Amino acid sequence: MKKAVFLDVDGTLLPEGNGKSVLESTKEAIKLLQAQDIGAVLCTGRHPTELVTLGLLDVLYDGFVLLNGQLVLDRNMKKLYSHPITGIDKKEIVTMFENRDIPVVIVEEKRLYLNFINENVIQAQADVNSGVHAVGEYNGADILMSTVYADENVSFSNLRTGRWHKWAVDVYPPTGGKANGIREFIKRYGVERKDVIVFGDAQNDIEMIKYAGVGIAMGNAYPETKKAADFITDDCEHDGIWNGLKKINLI
Repeated sequence: MKKAVFLDVDGTLLPEGNGKSVLESTKEAIKLLQAQDIGAVLCTGRHPTELVTLGLLDVLYDGFVLLNGQLVLDRNMKKLYSHPITGIDKKEIVTMFENRDIPVVIVEEKRLYLNFINENVIQAQADVNSGVHAVGEYNGADILMSTVYADENVSFSNLRTGRWHKWAVDVYPPTGGKANGIREFIKRYGVERKDVIVFGDAQNDIEMIKYAGVGIAMGNAYPETKKAADFITDDCEHDGIWNGLKKINLI
């Protein structure tokens, strides 16, 4: 793998809204990349189980950086790296989850579940093509990430947050994040940082856009994400990934 292109999912690879699917131009672009020994890697806050329900595995990818960099898998979905939340940070999430003041998702390697459901949860999940996660109880397993459904600033002692919806932020360790997941992936495949290309749209994509050799924001990206990018391509419903790759002469 001489280069690697990392693709966010919601609002980047997958247009928002129920029933939306990966554009045919994007699928063709991925094939053209792979024919040149350039990897196409999903880089998302999504859980492995969600890739199945969204129909994303109909496309052959070269790897997966999931849960905002907390879980890295190879093309066969074999684990290469994981980064659990520990200590006081883990206790803080579990306490918030068990207090049930606001909706909180706990994300483990094999499952993810909510403490309770309200209208904010339903709306946020609908806007990213997803059903609402099941309600469950925490049983002491490793926590890789959390999602908190709140529109105001949510603060933690050490944990980082990345907003992906008006009502939702992902929560992960200060040493985590998509850039860290990309770093772990390319270390295993011998790809240099300058040969990393990323596409993203949301706040949780800013750090990987800044980390990459070439960071590309979608036309529908948050203003602050566009500001961080090397350039802005078209939006995710109008061949943004294809056109971005054409601009840098990768396809």
